[in-house]
Amino acid sequence: MEKLKKSNPTPVQIGDDLKAYLKHKAIDNGRTLGKEIVARLTESRMQEEKMSAA
Repeated sequence: MEKLKKSNPTPVQIGDDLKAYLKHKAIDNGRTLGKEIVARLTESRMQEEKMSAA
């Protein structure tokens, strides 16, 4: 994954169930919650761009 530049915080409301799920997945993947969210959004974006290019 590419190195991210520091940016201003982006507050997002996440339901308790989803937040708990993401926290557990972050631990499993050796990431912080924030990095887990960024990794998942980046992967989703990449898949979406592949679909658009096809």
